[in-house]
Amino acid sequence: MNTAIRYIELLRLIPRFPQKKSLYDLRKSLAELGYQVSDRTIQRDLKKLESSFGLICDDRSIPYGWSFAKDANYIDLSALDEPEAMFLSLFKEQFDGIINLKELPRINNLFKRSEAIVQSKALKKGNWNKKIRFVDATHRYLPPTMDEKLVAKIIKATLTNFQILGTYQSRESKKSSQHIYNPLGIVSHGVVKRLVCTRNKEELIRQLPIHRFRAVEVLTIKAFVPQNFDLDDYIASGFLEYIHNASISLVAELHPKAGYHLFETPFSKNQRTTFDTKRNKIILEAEVADTETLRRWILSFGSQINIRSPKYLRNIVANEHQEALK
Repeated sequence: MNTAIRYIELLRLIPRFPQKKSLYDLRKSLAELGYQVSDRTIQRDLKKLESSFGLICDDRSIPYGWSFAKDANYIDLSALDEPEAMFLSLFKEQFDGIINLKELPRINNLFKRSEAIVQSKALKKGNWNKKIRFVDATHRYLPPTMDEKLVAKIIKATLTNFQILGTYQSRESKKSSQHIYNPLGIVSHGVVKRLVCTRNKEELIRQLPIHRFRAVEVLTIKAFVPQNFDLDDYIASGFLEYIHNASISLVAELHPKAGYHLFETPFSKNQRTTFDTKRNKIILEAEVADTETLRRWILSFGSQINIRSPKYLRNIVANEHQEALK
């Protein structure tokens, strides 16, 4: 039994090619785990495991090094390398709250393995965690308070496609109400996580901030999914951003200092951006949805943007500025 466990621990120490570990590295790591074995024993163990687990030995230079072959797929026991561990740590930081690790023990163990690596002396010495940041281009709101157990139930119901009996309190209402919801997807919208769903037997698709649910019970009835519903299509349609008009031909002119970033980070896939040298203006043309997010984006530029069309949107922006002066 001890030999079998040593084999497993040995396999866990070996990285995937092109990373590699020498016999010295493996012997040292096994010793830290309580296995005092010689290089000859490790070499013999590796030869036994070689063909079954896709191990390879790089003997092009001394010291020789062992790896899992790049295409080895029999079992994933390869050790995490430092870049992989750092990526997993950053991923967990960004998506913590959407992923319920308690419901995914194998994934949770993977994050624990990555955490052990990033907390190692080598990475701590380099202060890697002080060198990478995610910064929003908009105001950085603090996330709302949420009940973790409640969120876990909603995530589980969504992933397993079951209805939930939910008690929800909308922003406009002083009292909560109880309905049966059909979860269709979960979207992280800024710091707010939204449940895309239908209610009762309605086909109207709603997107409800999860933190406004007061109680949730996962039912044993399969959720009703509207025909041809696709979460990506729903997001692309603009409904998540409070749509006013499904499609408009936006033409706007911007001051160069305000609009130059559009050449580097396009506003949309179909944008047409030109520079009017005579008027010293950047002209933006794009087919987009008229959403609340679009209007806030326009208003954020103040006097540095001028909407040429559509005319109704130009009037709305003008009225907003006039109201702000009152």
